[in-house]
Amino acid sequence: IALRVAKSMVVLSNISKPVSFILAKSSSFLLWLLRIEKRDDDAVTEEEIEFTMEDIDVLVEKIDGIRGATSMAGVYGEATSRKGTFTTYAYLGNENLQYYFSDELLYGRYFTREEYLDGKAVCVILENSAINVFGTADVVGMTIEMTLGKQTQDFTIVGVRSNNQSEMYNMMYMYL
Repeated sequence: IALRVAKSMVVLSNISKPVSFILAKSSSFLLWLLRIEKRDDDAVTEEEIEFTMEDIDVLVEKIDGIRGATSMAGVYGEATSRKGTFTTYAYLGNENLQYYFSDELLYGRYFTREEYLDGKAVCVILENSAINVFGTADVVGMTIEMTLGKQTQDFTIVGVRSNNQSEMYNMMYMYL
């Protein structure tokens, strides 16, 4: 039994290596994008990680049942509109982040690969967040100022998703 389990674990380990590289590279990119400084005790440097969007495409192509792959990071911050300043939790990832969440898209669209690669300041927000911040749900095309990490920037809202969180959460969620 142990020999069979060991063989399975080797196969699983080989399959998961590319996913580990995706997570590390995307996390480093997002930290760089948000201008969050790396700690001195990091074991892996950016130069040692070589994983591209093309590598992600190969994973999606080669593994049945996968529609997309992304690393995902989350960061607390603040979102400001004419109605005030709100605490936000932003999910960061590439265009395939849309497959992670099962809630329905109500207005607009998801951001594209081109927008992601070009570093465009676009986001998809939840319906209750749109209502709390703007007083209406259809906010596609509107902008919101967000401070994430050490960077403050205006984001254009390209989509609104249905709520996937309980109303007892007094927090705004935005998907970037």
